[in-house]
Amino acid sequence: MLRVCQFAARFDFGIDPATAALCRTLDLAELPQERVWDEVKKWLLRGSRPSTGMHALEETGAIAAFPELAALRGVPQDDGWHPEGDVFDHTALCLDHATTMRDAVPRPLVFMLAVLFHDLGKAATTKWKDGRLRAHAHDTAGESLARTACARPDASRRKSRTRSRRSCACICDPANSEH
Repeated sequence: MLRVCQFAARFDFGIDPATAALCRTLDLAELPQERVWDEVKKWLLRGSRPSTGMHALEETGAIAAFPELAALRGVPQDDGWHPEGDVFDHTALCLDHATTMRDAVPRPLVFMLAVLFHDLGKAATTKWKDGRLRAHAHDTAGESLARTACARPDASRRKSRTRSRRSCACICDPANSEH
């Protein structure tokens, strides 16, 4: 099911409703976590339109593997700053824009993960205050969520998992320049 999502992102295609329905019957708990991580990396690093993959996560039910992302659906934003809609849609659009810079940055995986995780804290911090929506300290709240998301894949099974875990460490601790 995650391969369907990363193919949707890589090749910018829709998912047949019957395929999406079949995917929703699969148990994500049976997937090895290293496979989940591999598909996420392909989605972020090879996707021509990562937003398509992000929406495919919802369509196939694979979003259940990413509760931090699922929590962004329906979180409102100030229309004056974000006319594109909720935080989920905003994040999807940011991923698409990031593809225009992805190959020019020194660490593309770190960059794409930072874009994917940049507003995770808004689900917990968005409040109506002083006549408008505000998400005070969403960056701080999002840091622990990003760490949790990065810790989920089993990074101990293969060397590439360790590199991916280090990529996550870089976005959570920018002072960590070793990786």
